[in-house]
Amino acid sequence: MARAIAESIGPGTRVGSTQEITPDVAASATLLVVGAPVHAMTLPTVRSLDSVGAHPIGPGEVPAEVGHPLMRDWVAELPYSDAPAAAFDTRISGLVGRGGVSALERLLKARGRRLIDRGAGFVVINRREIHQTASLLREGELARASAWGARLATLR
Repeated sequence: MARAIAESIGPGTRVGSTQEITPDVAASATLLVVGAPVHAMTLPTVRSLDSVGAHPIGPGEVPAEVGHPLMRDWVAELPYSDAPAAAFDTRISGLVGRGGVSALERLLKARGRRLIDRGAGFVVINRREIHQTASLLREGELARASAWGARLATLR
C-alpha cells in the first residue's frame, strides 16, 4: 500500500518502516505520509502486535513484521513542524476496522503537522478470504491508494 502511494507521489519518495526511517530523518520530508494497520479500532499496541506475531496469516503464512517501533511512539518523537502531512490505515470492513486514521491525524496535529487531505482507509480482506485470493488487499484498493498518492502530490 505504502509503495503504491509513494510511487504516485513521485520519484524520490522514500518508503520504510518506523525502524528504517527515524523521526529525525522524516523531519526533513517535504510531505510526510504515515500509515498503519487498524488493530481493535485503533493503532497497534505492543499487546496486539504480540498477538499478530503469534498467528501468521496470508499467502504462504508469512509472519507479520512486529519488531519495529509502534507508530504512535514514532509520531510522538517527530520534531515539531508545520510541514504537510497525511495519514492512512489498512483495515477490515465494518465497525472494528475504523479508528487508525483518526488516531494518526490527532498524533500528527499534536506535532504541528498540517494535514493536507482527509485520511484514507484501505480495506484488507478477512482471514477466511486470504487463502482464496493469495492477497491481503481487497480488489481495487491498490489502484485507490495510487490515486490518493497522486492527489497528495498535487496538494503539497
